[in-house]
Amino acid sequence: MSTTFSLLYLPKKALHHVLYSIDYVDIVSFSLASNKTKEVVKSLNLKINDINLTIGNIIGIQIDGFRNNPSRMLWNFYPEKEDNSTEPIPVYMPARVIGMRDTNPPQNRVKYQNPGLSIQEWLAHFQYIFSFPEENALLFAREVDMSSLIETVRGFEIKSLRFIDPCSLEFAQMVLTQFPFIKRFFACSRSFEDPSMYRNILIQNLDVLFLGYHTPFLRMELDDLLLINSKEIYVCSLTITNKVINQFLKFWMRGSNPRMEVVNFDYPDGRFPDKDVLLKGTNYHEISSNQVRHSKQLTYGPIVVKDGYDIRRSDGTVGTVLIRPQFIRFCV
Repeated sequence: MSTTFSLLYLPKKALHHVLYSIDYVDIVSFSLASNKTKEVVKSLNLKINDINLTIGNIIGIQIDGFRNNPSRMLWNFYPEKEDNSTEPIPVYMPARVIGMRDTNPPQNRVKYQNPGLSIQEWLAHFQYIFSFPEENALLFAREVDMSSLIETVRGFEIKSLRFIDPCSLEFAQMVLTQFPFIKRFFACSRSFEDPSMYRNILIQNLDVLFLGYHTPFLRMELDDLLLINSKEIYVCSLTITNKVINQFLKFWMRGSNPRMEVVNFDYPDGRFPDKDVLLKGTNYHEISSNQVRHSKQLTYGPIVVKDGYDIRRSDGTVGTVLIRPQFIRFCV
């Protein structure tokens, strides 16, 4: 902390230069020293893309957790006594705080007693000094007391919900009732094995829907696919075969899934897509890879289309099937 106070005596221009040269974890620690340092950090106009409030055996805040860039951070907040039961945990007042650049291996690790900030105040602090990120998400790795969670995220616009093991489907459905206007939904828990049990989620007008996500538990069928009303669809399921995708493409050609802009099918067992089965009866047109035809800006970055197989819907809309080892992507 003495280093922090010595930095305060630097001219503002020199202080900015010093802060730009140090890690984001140290910048956050510096910004907690006083209101003056907080405003100095705010004036740097540093940008992050997302803040994820993660609920596990402990509560954490993940910054740019799904991107490999200098702003990637993980902040863990420990209670006085950890709760390893299976009961929903309340959002507690942290006793200790550990921040780090990455977890494998830990980098730029800082550790100190919590300076009297609640989880809600930590969220507000991150939002303020990083000029309000584009996406705020809740990630659940266990169940949480909803009344304390709602109070914690008050004023924190939630755009994404993410569920991993061991969260139950019943809990996820209950969370969804509290955040009915979310734009992105990640179903990565084994409780989402049977999509027929959550068709109310499939039919929502989501921007992004992840189902399965690198785990082979999902039992997705054609009827479930045809119900999905999202713009971006990402599916990882052993039951999605070449034949199922072929049928899905033919239904799209007849007008199904009208909001869809891209769908990605992962083959988690490592099998290679079969073009002849995938495109049978679609009257496709093969595209040369000599030049980039177009790119599509999606939620998590652009997709460049420079080859593939074009098929046409009954209203004239063109879609491109991209065949890659272990996955199929279809861009409208």
